[in-house]
Amino acid sequence: MKHFVIATHGYFSRELIRSAALIMGDGPEILHLCMCETTTGEEIRSRIRQKLEKCGQEDQVIMMTDVLGGSICTLCSEFLADSRVHVLAGVNMPMLLTVLGSWEFMDTEELIQEAVRSGREGICYVNGIQTDTEEELPV
Repeated sequence: MKHFVIATHGYFSRELIRSAALIMGDGPEILHLCMCETTTGEEIRSRIRQKLEKCGQEDQVIMMTDVLGGSICTLCSEFLADSRVHVLAGVNMPMLLTVLGSWEFMDTEELIQEAVRSGREGICYVNGIQTDTEEELPV
């Protein structure tokens, strides 16, 4: 079984999940971790430990964080010794929508690769996309 965590600075993780639900409807349970002014690293570690304790030994936990090298990504990365844990940095809406639309049908490795791909492809300078009346913008 796959489990998901979105961990970001501020309330971005909570709002990203809410926004995705507006687009896709209800999906799998996603733990959101918000690193705010009053949040301590130990509070984040404790919530991650609690999540991992609820997961089976064959389960996989995909953690999507906002900034590579940021405090919340670093905290999540402390759990990489657990083979069930996978940490992705740079979470955005295209990445999350891909995960929500594909998690039941892809194995973990394939899902991670697809999530990273869609996250990257979802970033573009729209003015730089040349289209004519017969072409559509990439999805």
